[in-house]
Amino acid sequence: MDRSLSLQLPLAPTHAKALAGRTGSDSHQALAGLLLAAAMGILLVLADSLIALLPHRQQLNSWVALWTVAFVGIAVLAAPLRRLSGAVSYWITQRLAQVGALR
Repeated sequence: MDRSLSLQLPLAPTHAKALAGRTGSDSHQALAGLLLAAAMGILLVLADSLIALLPHRQQLNSWVALWTVAFVGIAVLAAPLRRLSGAVSYWITQRLAQVGALR
């Protein structure tokens, strides 16, 4: 039994093969989801740190404020991050095509 580890370098052609089966829509929707999750994580950590400054007797108000920040953040950030991910996905696709054309 052969247990050798093979490493394919450079990674760009392998990545290009992985993206070849996907449409541009699929790849940038996945990127949009990741960007939205990261942005929401940052936003909620900031909101939580601000809410932690409130007295403990206002826990219900803090909980409502945190969920309000969450829903408003999703509503406000979803469209811009979707456009950003489309632009980044297009740039990566073009860059991989240029690299492939140079070889």
